[in-house]
Amino acid sequence: MLESFWVKKINNKKILEIKRLKGGVSCEVYKAKTIKNTYCIKKALPKLLVKKDWYVKTNRIKYEYLWLKHCKKLLPKSIPKIYKFDEKSKYLILEYLNEKKFLNLKSEFLKGKINYRLINKIGKNLSIIHNNSTKKNIEKRFSPNFRNFYDLRLDAYFNEVKRVHPNLSSYVNNINTHEGGTHLSGFRRGLTHTLKKYSESSGMLDKLKFEVSGDDFRE
Repeated sequence: MLESFWVKKINNKKILEIKRLKGGVSCEVYKAKTIKNTYCIKKALPKLLVKKDWYVKTNRIKYEYLWLKHCKKLLPKSIPKIYKFDEKSKYLILEYLNEKKFLNLKSEFLKGKINYRLINKIGKNLSIIHNNSTKKNIEKRFSPNFRNFYDLRLDAYFNEVKRVHPNLSSYVNNINTHEGGTHLSGFRRGLTHTLKKYSESSGMLDKLKFEVSGDDFRE
């Protein structure tokens, strides 16, 4: 693998060892060693590592890079160091977090281990990120990535279930609320209202010459 690997040096040091890591469906992730350091190399894939032919734009790694840079300024001790971003070849080189020192939160959850102090710290860090990411220049910088977010996080989980199981109805849709509606209907109204409000406040709809309704978002 080392001879055919597409990165030969990191910080002018030759890569001596390369190992592909498990996990993830949208990227190839590698552990690379030089004589001086160990690094993480992440390359965006055009086709997801799933059974179906599922394709997503590889420019998403550019926005991952920009987001890491943004968060690094806010939480310098909580974000791995970024060594290189190659927009042409669509890969990132990051600081490798030693598994002996840094635990995998998902793996710990699956073992039934819950560190409440750590979860509390994560919550506070997320609050810092969210409170410093609502300015229009930040939203404008990341708005081109909205389609990637939809393709990877929404379509893959919500729409695909509908496509695979078209006759599957919501298990809560027959539960009436005290207002005479259903939980699913209430969820739809709340979701479309939130999307419309965000789009208006962020300026995404400024150039439109007509009024956008909730039905437009549901479409």
